[in-house]
Amino acid sequence: MEFRVTCCRHCFGVGHAYQWVDESEFADACARAEHEFEKALKARKAGDPPPRPTMLSDAGGYGFDPTLSPVDECERCAGQGVGRTVIKDTRFLSPQAAALFAGVKETKEGLQILTHSPLDAAEKLAKHLGFYEQDNEQKGKGLAEMVGAFAAGLHARQAGRLPIAQPGAPAGAKTPLGGMKAAKWK
Repeated sequence: MEFRVTCCRHCFGVGHAYQWVDESEFADACARAEHEFEKALKARKAGDPPPRPTMLSDAGGYGFDPTLSPVDECERCAGQGVGRTVIKDTRFLSPQAAALFAGVKETKEGLQILTHSPLDAAEKLAKHLGFYEQDNEQKGKGLAEMVGAFAAGLHARQAGRLPIAQPGAPAGAKTPLGGMKAAKWK
């Protein structure tokens, strides 16, 4: 997800007038304005002043592109543009971003991007490995001893892979990391 500042509808309009995407968008806007005017006429009560129709113009031309940068000389936005939130396609997230992404929730205010907390994940991993003193006593093995055995395994493999078992231990053997079964890594 990112926040972009892009041009407003007047930045590239002829004479900085409102610019439409195409003739179809302009025609749709005219039809909506006419419908709203007719609705206001029907809702008018006796003695009320007549409603004013919305006057639309295509003097600014066509070809609005919301991806362009703002124009400094724009009389409407003064070169500040319009802020837009852009949500990327989540099918193409990097593995790191996908690990943090928990989903999207639609609310009455709009979309809410849900993420996993990397700090919560690290804390759960630390508890699982017995990094907290109370957990170490329950498992009967000291933190220094566990970390030492883990580091020795890394050193024996020249830290090329993350070892789970002692070097040379057969698959299924007990490991120095709290009794987990050894796994072969490719």
